[in-house]
Amino acid sequence: MRKPRRRLPFPWRLFFGSVLVFTLLATLNFVLLERFQGGNEARFLWHILRSYSASETELYLPMRSWPLQVGLEPLTGSAPRRFDLPLPFLLLLFPLMLFPSDGWAAAFALLLLEVTVPLTVVLAVRLAEWPLSWKWQVLLIFLAVLWPYSFIGLREVAPFWLFLALLHAGLLALRAQQDELAGALLALLTLRWEATAGALLFLTFYAIRRRRWRVLAGTGMLLFLLYNIAFLLRPAWFLPFLRAVTFNLRQGFGVRLADWLQQIFPAWPVSPALIVSLGIVILLFVEWRLASLEERPLAFYWTLNLSLVLTPWLGLRFQLPDLTMLFPSLILIAALSWKRWPRYGLFLPFLLLLLAFFVPWALWQQALRHPQEVRWQQALYLFPSLFALSGLYWFRWSLFRPRTWLDRIRAGDVI
Repeated sequence: MRKPRRRLPFPWRLFFGSVLVFTLLATLNFVLLERFQGGNEARFLWHILRSYSASETELYLPMRSWPLQVGLEPLTGSAPRRFDLPLPFLLLLFPLMLFPSDGWAAAFALLLLEVTVPLTVVLAVRLAEWPLSWKWQVLLIFLAVLWPYSFIGLREVAPFWLFLALLHAGLLALRAQQDELAGALLALLTLRWEATAGALLFLTFYAIRRRRWRVLAGTGMLLFLLYNIAFLLRPAWFLPFLRAVTFNLRQGFGVRLADWLQQIFPAWPVSPALIVSLGIVILLFVEWRLASLEERPLAFYWTLNLSLVLTPWLGLRFQLPDLTMLFPSLILIAALSWKRWPRYGLFLPFLLLLLAFFVPWALWQQALRHPQEVRWQQALYLFPSLFALSGLYWFRWSLFRPRTWLDRIRAGDVI
């Protein structure tokens, strides 16, 4: 009599199945990135880590001085720029150099981002208090991947979806009173402070106002540990890093909305960019103060998204992939519209999402067809922040204000 075959326990089957699926996805990523010449950011980091580990060359040199030898264009295009990633955070990326080629490093980095996209969308829906079924959440995930700014970021393997996942995980840790964990997760967001400055400043302000000092302690402990390790390994890294950051700020890499305002109003005695930046700082301070007094989690999440939306208007330079950070605000706007007009069901929320999805694609196509007309490129940069800002304030009044007598009449509470 034949003995029955012994099957692997379920945890082992799950483990090997997951490894197989992730390997197939990474292989598909490798083929796509090679076909469309994507993944430049991960490829560039792979070459930097390999060169640094092999010969301990100077890190903070002009990007074009690195011997890529693979026909890659640096992320700066034709503009001169220096590598300016802090060594403490570069240490976290050393596993990239273990891959045999820059293509496989980019493929597995893209795989990590592909995992964080659905995770972030699900967390954003939860924090927006939107009881959305899983089928509609799958549609949201597809919109998130194909949104032009997100699509460009994923093609270049820019880590903004990872930052959004860390940010939302930090918010859940704050809700669960895991303040040290939340602070440690938020410390990692300083890697790209140009895109996360508004959220970081708001969360710091909130922690101080609510006397949640363990959040700051968690941030400080992780940064202290990373910077100490960096100084032990390379004591002289900090001054070249500061010179690289200063050089990049002077070169004007990226887009700054203040420059466009200066071109529109060149005759103003006072810089219009300065006026706008001061006005936004005052607005954010007022909203941060109100949010620190609020007990409703939805109001807190609304203020966080407002801080992300207004970050490009603080005078910082950014690129198109940086605007990926605004996608959770679109989910929040859709959720608030569903709460405001429930009789329309999901028609209005997804109408707003599709509007925010297709308009940037149309602007992108116009910018490609008419490269000499700067207005299409400017509209492509401005649209997401203006759309999100309008939507957030549209529903802020309708949801966060006290009910008026007209609302009670409409609800039938007053005869």
